Parts: sequence; C-alpha cells; structure tokens
Amino acid sequence: MVVTFIHTADWQLGKPFAKINNPENRSILQAERIEALQRLGALAREKNAKFIVVAGDLFDSRQPTRATVSRACTMIGGMGVPVYAIPGNHDPAGPSGPYAQDYFRSEHERLAPNLTILTEAVPFVRDDAVLLPCPLLHQHVNADPTEWLRGDLDTQAWGNKPRIVLAHGSIQGFGAEQADDEDGGIGGVPNQLNLDRLPNGVFDYIALGDWHGFREAGANGFAWYSGTHESDRFPRSDSYQSGLSLVVTAERTKRPIVQEIKTGASVWRKLSVTFHADSDVELLKERFASLFPAGSIKNLLELELAGSLSLEAGRQLEEILSLLEARLLRCKIKNHTTVTPTAEETARLADPANNPLIGAVAEALRVQATLPGETGETAQRALRELFNMVHANI
Repeated sequence: MVVTFIHTADWQLGKPFAKINNPENRSILQAERIEALQRLGALAREKNAKFIVVAGDLFDSRQPTRATVSRACTMIGGMGVPVYAIPGNHDPAGPSGPYAQDYFRSEHERLAPNLTILTEAVPFVRDDAVLLPCPLLHQHVNADPTEWLRGDLDTQAWGNKPRIVLAHGSIQGFGAEQADDEDGGIGGVPNQLNLDRLPNGVFDYIALGDWHGFREAGANGFAWYSGTHESDRFPRSDSYQSGLSLVVTAERTKRPIVQEIKTGASVWRKLSVTFHADSDVELLKERFASLFPAGSIKNLLELELAGSLSLEAGRQLEEILSLLEARLLRCKIKNHTTVTPTAEETARLADPANNPLIGAVAEALRVQATLPGETGETAQRALRELFNMVHANI
C-alpha cells in the first residue's frame, strides 16, 4: 500500500517576534504564518495528498489568543484534507495546554472538524496508513517520547499499511531549537529522541519537528525534519533551509520519497561585507539588491560589517543602513566598521578659514582619536558626527 501525505512542523502560530520593534512589521510576519496555511492546503490538493501531519508546535504557546485559535481553525478547516498534529514543547498536552481549553475545543469542533490532535501515545489507524504519535505532555520531558515504540506493538493487525511516526525533539544532541532573538517565547531544551534504538524495518517514515530547518535526520533516509512551513529566523549556515513543507510518498518496507516544496513567503538572509576601500560601499548596495526577489516586502536581513572607511564613505554607509531599515521588515546590524578620517578630511574640518570654532573642535578630536581605549573611540564617533553635521549644512 502506498500513501502520499504532507509533513510539516513548528507552525508556532501566534509567534510574537518580540525583537522586531516596528509593530506593523511584527503583524506582517505573524499574519504570514497563518496565510502560509492556505499555500499548504493548496499543495496538499495539488499533490493529491491524503492528509497533513504537524510534528509538534502547532501553536507558539500554551495560551494562544482567541484570535489566533479562530484564525488557525478557520484556515485548517479550509484545507480540504485531514490534518493530524501532536503537541510539542511550545504547546504541550495537558490541562494547561491549548488543546484542553474550552475555546479551542469549541472552535475546533465548529471550524476545523478535519483536525485531529493526537495527545496520546497510541496508534491511530487509517484506511491507508498507521500514525504513531509521540506527543509531549510537558514542555520538557526526561524520558524519550519514542520509548513506547520499542514495546510490544500489534503490527500484524496493520497489514501492509505504511507506518508513520510523529515526534518532536532532538536526536543525539542535534535538533533542539534554541531560542534566538526572533523568539519571544520559551527557549528550546532538548527532548531527546533516540531513533537508533527503534526496531529496524518496523517504521516506514519518521516525521520530526523542533529543528526549524529542513534536513535528513539519519535512519537511512526514513527520518526527516521538515522545518517550519514559514521561515522565522536567520539561516544558521549556508546549508540551512526553511519555509518548506515535505511531500512524502511512503510504502511499507520501502525507502520513502521525500520532496521539499517552498510554502513560505518571507525571505530571511545573512550578508557579511568587509570594507577594504571606500568604493566597497557601492558593493554593499549591489550585494543587497541580489539577495531579495523584486517586488517583495517580506524581507529580513542580518548584516555584519567590518573593515575601514573614510568619514565620507562612513556617512554614505549610514544613509544606506537607514534606507535598509526602512525597506526591510527587519535589518539586524552588526557593524564593526572603523571610520577614520583621511588626511584631506581632517584638514578640511580643521581649517580655521572655514569655521574657526569647528576647526578648533575638529583638531582637538583628531588628536584624541589617536588615543587608545574608550577615549579614542568616543573621539572618533564625535568626529564622525561633526563631519556629518558639517556635510548636512553644505
């Protein structure tokens, strides 16, 4: 028997993006996580997927707002296929979790009858597959959530139906998603999954959540992290991919076919530039333009700068950075650039023929800027500000 389904995880609906200062930009990212569910439903219909699985963290917290619950249930209800989710570390099962709340239960029943929350570690048998959920009952668990799969399972009753495990956590030290500065919620503490101890040949696909990027998780091609359906952080490495959903075709005892499909709309990029000459400021413009698709406003950039520039080039850089902050949903800047006046710039500022007072201040700052430590750094900043002020009045 063969079945095609969609593997997703870590929707974290209601994620606050607390480190983004602009409330309008936060709202855009929060709304996009909901809107991405429409693309996910369209993907399921396009690929004739029989169902969708969410391997943990459908919500970002134990107590999502009523608006988040209602929007989530509305979108899920419109997907047109069954959706199966397990609680993760952000939305664990139990009396304090979101799935035990009266409002969720009411909206779930009215708006999303196609959604099943698998809160118990027991097989869920469909006509075309067997789902084996490993839900988290608490934010952090000491026992391996997949432990129950090593016990006595009545597998003969399942016949040739593909067997699909749903689990949320880290594998052998990898996979735990530590909170970064885009997170406003809890940090990630590993809920360890030891996949190597699972019996060989019993399971046909292991759908994992917690790591927000897409990657194979060992087990000879049978275990995968889907990553989150909509990107929510800057890439950790050049190979890091997120904003994807997986189209999986599983068959009993056969290696699954896994196809990653883009479902995210926001674009998160990292860029590092070292200035070796003033002309490199223009290079920054060119590299920025190449990072993002034309016409998109859902862009975020982590920018790291180093090197040395003159005062004039430093002023141009500040204008560019101000422009990027206006154009992007977020521009996270790590600026280690040293701005040092050229001899010509210093002479022009210090020339008493232009403005005696400015000239005297500039000369004093020039001398102090050569001193080590905080005094020199403060004088350099003051010299840049003076240059910018003079330039603005020209």
